[in-house]
Amino acid sequence: MDGVVAGEQSLQSFVPISLGVPTLTVDTSDGYQPGVQDIIAFLRASADEGASPAPTSGNA
Repeated sequence: MDGVVAGEQSLQSFVPISLGVPTLTVDTSDGYQPGVQDIIAFLRASADEGASPAPTSGNA
């Protein structure tokens, strides 16, 4: 992140890590997308079932 702040790297250079666990991408540029209730449902389903549920809104 220091490189981005210093202008040495662009945000497009970011590469997400892959851990082989359920993930949910949350856009926080204007609130939360998917919404908080969808995030909570994802977390509960992931903990209860050990699988990645399909979010009801937004992108996974």
